[in-house]
Amino acid sequence: PRRLADIEGYNPRFGPGGTIYFLAAVGPGARLFRTNVSGLAPQQLGAAPHESVLGAVSNDGQWVSSMIGGVLYATRTTDGRVVPVLNGQVARL
Repeated sequence: PRRLADIEGYNPRFGPGGTIYFLAAVGPGARLFRTNVSGLAPQQLGAAPHESVLGAVSNDGQWVSSMIGGVLYATRTTDGRVVPVLNGQVARL
């Protein structure tokens, strides 16, 4: 294991081509980011806040599953969703 640049994040997932997906605290919640193995220039994917758990990255690297709800939204339920990496709509599971 090694530290990637000065990125502050957690719950990493690894996708094809060495892409790393992770959550980072931004404002009142976490946001989904991706970066390459160098850790330079992380890119935020979408503006929606996420719960503190990422699921899997699709084999083609086009989707990342995530959980929303729970403590962050003061609800007792947690909904699954898939987040498109490039463009498109978030889909509930």
